[in-house]
Amino acid sequence: MTQEFEIRASFTIDDWKEEPVLNEDGIRIYRTHVGKRFRGNLDGQSVGDMIMTHVGGQPTAYCGFERITGSLNGRLGSFLFHHNATAGLAGGLSLTVVPGSGTDELGGLTGSARIEVAGRAGDVSAPHTLVFQYTLP
Repeated sequence: MTQEFEIRASFTIDDWKEEPVLNEDGIRIYRTHVGKRFRGNLDGQSVGDMIMTHVGGQPTAYCGFERITGSLNGRLGSFLFHHNATAGLAGGLSLTVVPGSGTDELGGLTGSARIEVAGRAGDVSAPHTLVFQYTLP
């Protein structure tokens, strides 16, 4: 029997390292390594790598993967999120669980999420909340 849940978890960005790939003609592409700490119904840590772009000094898109390890509503394990965003975050952010990536008590996890930022998009110091709708067998 599959159960459906929605949780909210605050998180902080504890690590942010950018590596430039291209910076010319008002276009900036860079790799970003991110580390986060989650608190709430999702309690754990994550590491991820993203490819991000800015055009004319404004964030325009990013994509990447993030591995989260910890406890999700009391169930231990890890899973991968696939990130995809366009038009700065205002154009839409898609976070989906990579099929088959759930381990241990999170085996069979599916779902999607969004990130709420209490501040300007791209401000890594502003409070962030993950809103995650998921199912588990």
